[in-house]
Amino acid sequence: MRILQFIKKEIHHVLSSPESLLLMILFPFGLTLVLGLALSGQFSRVQPMPDVRLPIVAQGDLNSRLFISQAENAGLTFEAAEEDAARKQVTDGSAAGYVVLDKDGITYHAQAFNNWEGLLVRTYGRIYAQQANMAARALSSGRLDKVAPLGGEYVHNEGIDTGPQPTSFGYYGITMLTMIMMYGTMQAAGMMDLERTERTGLRLKASPFSMSGVFLAKACTSVLTLLAQALILMAMNTVAYGITYRNMAIVLLSLAPYALFCNALGLAALQLTGEARAASGLLNIVVVLLVFLGGGYVPVDLLSPVLAKLAASTPVGLYNKGLLAYIYAGDSSMLIRGMIMSGVLGAVLLALAHVLFMREGGSNRAARA
Repeated sequence: MRILQFIKKEIHHVLSSPESLLLMILFPFGLTLVLGLALSGQFSRVQPMPDVRLPIVAQGDLNSRLFISQAENAGLTFEAAEEDAARKQVTDGSAAGYVVLDKDGITYHAQAFNNWEGLLVRTYGRIYAQQANMAARALSSGRLDKVAPLGGEYVHNEGIDTGPQPTSFGYYGITMLTMIMMYGTMQAAGMMDLERTERTGLRLKASPFSMSGVFLAKACTSVLTLLAQALILMAMNTVAYGITYRNMAIVLLSLAPYALFCNALGLAALQLTGEARAASGLLNIVVVLLVFLGGGYVPVDLLSPVLAKLAASTPVGLYNKGLLAYIYAGDSSMLIRGMIMSGVLGAVLLALAHVLFMREGGSNRAARA
């Protein structure tokens, strides 16, 4: 019961200065808005075709009029122009190229061909030329019934149901959550350092309390604080941005091993360095590296296949991918792997921090008022 009283005292102490807690919630909330708006195009699965308008130099006969009218079905708009004017448009960059349609055939003039305009013109030009050759051959053979192309629906469009996919807000609603929990490592280190510097003010004054109890109470309070912050952040994201977490209770429970890992990493860093400032410097490097490899700032799949493989071997990467797979596909296998990895690493780091803490203070040492 004493440990519960100590945890309660720690919670009251945390709530007495809520500025850092609010910062841990408002910072990722605001960052989700900024990144969600700035990188929304990176998560779009539909790329709009450009509006292609090109000048065309033609004689204005039936063939050229037919060429221009049918091009609209291919997403091309040709505008009649003199060749000098068309060449000038290409030179000053107002047009990607221009088409010359004469007795010698179809010629496309451009400074560069590796663009949408060049691809569309070449594709449409080949198709139109083949149809024109077939019509001319049918006409010379006296097969007037074969001159006009047969109409009909020969291509059917069918969508592929790939299930719901995260938008930019959905993605950063997950990655900012795991990122800010990683920064909770410094929060855990700060709480333990406060016990070290102001020991008598933080322990129970009614009776002596063992050093193991102090360590355990600090660790439990830090884990509970991280989970409470995660719950508040998820609720705010859902209300403000419409981000879905499928089942918020299950997501929160799945984050418990991750919170343990973050807490243990902060405590281990403090005990290894022996000073809060040095621990903070070390954690700043480790946290940024883990968050980057885990795809917290930008999806590493877009950067490099090597980074994508590395992401799957880190707790942050497994949680990010696992939560996205669970929320949007109902697949919890990767999330379970992340929970196991985080739980094991958290237990090892917490045991290491406890050993160093006990060696520093002594297992039978008591807190005195």
